[in-house]
Amino acid sequence: MGQTASVTSGQQQERRRRFRRQKKAPADNVHLEGDRLFGVTSQSSSHSNAQQPNGNFEDDIVENKNVDENDRETYSADSVGEQDLDAEIYFDAVDEDPRFPLTLSAAHKYVDADEFSKQVAENEEAARAMWANSYSEAPAAIFSVRGPDYLKVAGKNMKDLKVPSQESPYEVVGVNMFHCERRIRHVSDEVGELRRFFEAHPPPKDPNSLPTFLNINWIMSPLFGKECWVVNHVFRLKTGFSIDAPLLSAFKRFKNGTDSQKNNQFKYMFRIVDAPGPLKNTVSTLGGERPVIIGKSLTTTYNQGRNYLEINMDVSSSRIASAINGILLKNMRSVVCDLGWLLEGQREEELPERILAAVRFNWNCVEDVVVKLDQAGERL
Repeated sequence: MGQTASVTSGQQQERRRRFRRQKKAPADNVHLEGDRLFGVTSQSSSHSNAQQPNGNFEDDIVENKNVDENDRETYSADSVGEQDLDAEIYFDAVDEDPRFPLTLSAAHKYVDADEFSKQVAENEEAARAMWANSYSEAPAAIFSVRGPDYLKVAGKNMKDLKVPSQESPYEVVGVNMFHCERRIRHVSDEVGELRRFFEAHPPPKDPNSLPTFLNINWIMSPLFGKECWVVNHVFRLKTGFSIDAPLLSAFKRFKNGTDSQKNNQFKYMFRIVDAPGPLKNTVSTLGGERPVIIGKSLTTTYNQGRNYLEINMDVSSSRIASAINGILLKNMRSVVCDLGWLLEGQREEELPERILAAVRFNWNCVEDVVVKLDQAGERL
């Protein structure tokens, strides 16, 4: 892995062709060595150092007030139309902008859970060869969110008031996993290549609008020690996206709020698409597939840049989260999962909710994608 290579116009055009989602066939399984960025911890170190739970999982889950019991059913099966699945999407194909360096393979065309299971059943070896160590941009509509009448109707099953999310305002431009021998608190600034990426892009034209980039990070550190591992997701505001009134209302309150207020709004959704049965059962028992107001469970910090909002979630701050994380990292090579983030609609003017950004991980072996950083935040 050398330094980031210079890119000619011809190379940009070729990369646009390679990174485009095709209607009938998934994109090539692309690794661009010259443009790889950073990665996550190796499998052995990540879960061996995680805080392990001690105590009663069930009691911890019951006492954990971050879970809305009415939000247990969060996904609408096969609710995505063909127009969503077949859309052609360019991830960072602007000639004058540096393309985000990727660690994981280029994003594949998203397929719904039933189709994914069918492909695996027909030829698991071929499916793994195609999808392993990659990510996909998950459509927002696979997540069920609070609908427009969620806060108006009393005495009704609140699950019936959930609706498939409308299109998310952000698209994924990079998913990365990296490890550093010191703790990182401001990922966008302390990781060299990421800092240079943000510096190369202008701030948004409207300062009252959503930031150009969302940088969402899972941070994992041992209880004692200085090292840390980061799972990094960078999302970019879609060009020409029309921000509706509910989303703008929720975001303004989020942006202007204190960190404590932000913690009460920022919500996370997760589901396992493919994994061994025992693993699914364990994660479900630990509450891993429930929607969560993440700041009530994990120590969460926020960093605002001129063109980005960074959100860091410290997995090590929760015994339950550490347990789920340790299980998943140890078995990621056999897991396909969807992740989504949104702002909870807590007022009528903030409904319906809308997924901000979503991504799917496809059978990622952390040993294959880890990239280590030196003390200065540069690749070793």
